Amino acid sequence: MDRSGFTAYSFLLNLRRRHGARLIITDGGPWYVLAARWARLRHTVIVGGDRSYVERFIESLKDRLRGFDTYFPEFKYPPTSAYRLISAWIGYYILLEYI
Repeated sequence: MDRSGFTAYSFLLNLRRRHGARLIITDGGPWYVLAARWARLRHTVIVGGDRSYVERFIESLKDRLRGFDTYFPEFKYPPTSAYRLISAWIGYYILLEYI
């Protein structure tokens, strides 16, 4: 198992211990198969469909945060600044659904 597999195993084991997880859903990375087996978790793979929408949303969010941080850096309270931006952005997308 490579470094990605050991990292995944450590994360999955921690997830199982802290939150009682029994099933994980992944994007089909080959390192998850063995890591899930070692952590004694059921493993399901989802490719495309809803997963694509979620990934696209996360990529858009990352792009917005990078741009926001470039033009409006807040050194004193960076998590607060990011939280306000994310809240406003989510509110904007919810509003678009009702228009």
